[in-house]
Amino acid sequence: MAVTEQQAVQREPEPKPASRPRVPAWPKPSQIQRSLPIFRLLTRIASVPEVRRIALLVDGSGVYVHVFLPDDNREAESTIYTAEVDYLNATVLHPFELHVTPLSRVPESIIAEYELAGFQTILER
Repeated sequence: MAVTEQQAVQREPEPKPASRPRVPAWPKPSQIQRSLPIFRLLTRIASVPEVRRIALLVDGSGVYVHVFLPDDNREAESTIYTAEVDYLNATVLHPFELHVTPLSRVPESIIAEYELAGFQTILER
């Protein structure tokens, strides 16, 4: 038997089909269900006409919401704190803080630092 020499055939790699742009995955229904209380809280706060800004920070230590009003307004604050109570009753116990501050008491430079601290502006009017 004769052994024949095998010729090495080099194949060029086949071109890969163009990949589709990645689309963000839609959340699962259970994730949406768990998020509903915070959605409700933020929309109820945003529905208060006096609210000028809502800042939100969610990190490993908890959820922090800071609401800014143009000045002291007990009726608006009452509506916001009622929404907070409803939110806390709809969720399991977790670290959560909500602050309502009149803009007249806070210098603009301090408000700008919120973004440096990781807060995201959810609403600004």
